[in-house]
Amino acid sequence: KIEPYKAPFLTLVAGASVVKALSNLGVEASIKWPNDIIVHNKKICGILTELSAEMERVNYVVIGIGINTEKMNFSEDIKNIATSIKKEFGIKVNRLEIISDFCNEFEKRIKRRIV
Repeated sequence: KIEPYKAPFLTLVAGASVVKALSNLGVEASIKWPNDIIVHNKKICGILTELSAEMERVNYVVIGIGINTEKMNFSEDIKNIATSIKKEFGIKVNRLEIISDFCNEFEKRIKRRIV
């Protein structure tokens, strides 16, 4: 249960959780508010949040998170603004580890800040 006025913070909490999960893997990233994760001045992750709410309650929240992990080549129109973990750091990451770390970090933060 989340009060409707607190729902916009979910995107920010998700962003902080992604940054921490990446940091746990040795990938230093930062947040470009409100919903982009940046590495070396290029976007590595995007976060989109959809919400259905009424005046006094939230019906549901869906948070979509896309992290570029292995892509090496980007189309001409985005190659100067997008990147991936493998391209920037030369490492292959375990996606399940990122998801697990993200979920743990998200849960910790959500309990402290929203509920």
